[in-house]
Amino acid sequence: MKVTRSTDRVSRWLLEGDPAIRWQVLRDVGAAAGLVERERQRVAREGWGARLLAKQDAEGTWAGGLSSDGGLYSPKWISTTYTMLLLRDFGLPAANRQAQRACPLLLHQGLQRDGGINYGWRGRSETCITGMVLSILSCFEYEDDRLDALAEHLLEEQMPDGGWNCQRDHGATHASVHTTISVLEGLRLYELHRRRKVEAVRAAQARGREFLLVQLVGGGAGMIAITIGGSTSVNPRSTEAVLRLRASPHYSSGMHRRPLAAYKVKFGGDGYAIYRALTAPAWHPV
Repeated sequence: MKVTRSTDRVSRWLLEGDPAIRWQVLRDVGAAAGLVERERQRVAREGWGARLLAKQDAEGTWAGGLSSDGGLYSPKWISTTYTMLLLRDFGLPAANRQAQRACPLLLHQGLQRDGGINYGWRGRSETCITGMVLSILSCFEYEDDRLDALAEHLLEEQMPDGGWNCQRDHGATHASVHTTISVLEGLRLYELHRRRKVEAVRAAQARGREFLLVQLVGGGAGMIAITIGGSTSVNPRSTEAVLRLRASPHYSSGMHRRPLAAYKVKFGGDGYAIYRALTAPAWHPV
């Protein structure tokens, strides 16, 4: 199959892009496995992948020295965690030496007593970060029995509605779409890499996917994605409060036009999020 001569305009346009895009297009249109793999190997040598790898420091991290955790998770988007997530999505080959150098740093320096991962706070993990790091370590086929502990921790953190929420320890009773996606990515790659606890991991994934489908089609109470200044976030507690408030006399009486202070008095810690939700330029059910 001569994919480069395809008459499909979108495929031809994508094949003119970065190696991180090209190899995935070739795979998806059915090109020969050898051609796909040769293109994937270029991710480390050319384009976006090579540019990111060139920014790794002597310690094996990215953005080291720019935050209190040594660049492991902060600053967001340029830290070691987020750079490795990008390299994962680019399809950087698992055996890449630079990726392998970063993997033990993420595990050794982030593992908490409860079995999950977090950086900067000792003793208590964070579910989103645990899912992200498990996906990274599994994608790059890092061998360490502690990956099994990460997976077990995530299984224990699954909520009754089938999803996960990093705010569970702070009172959240409804799972978060964002956290659930992070965990599902981690569990899926863990299943493919480690092949441990297969039945339990698959069952948890099935429940998590069902949770996402329920939110997508508007079942149950639903959730709200709040878009402010181009940034979208989902907060289950605020979602519930916003839905309740929009149906209450306070909204119809014009409370949504009152100053922020009024929300803080009435809703306490949720006041700011609710104020932003009700005065945001866009909000929509998820």
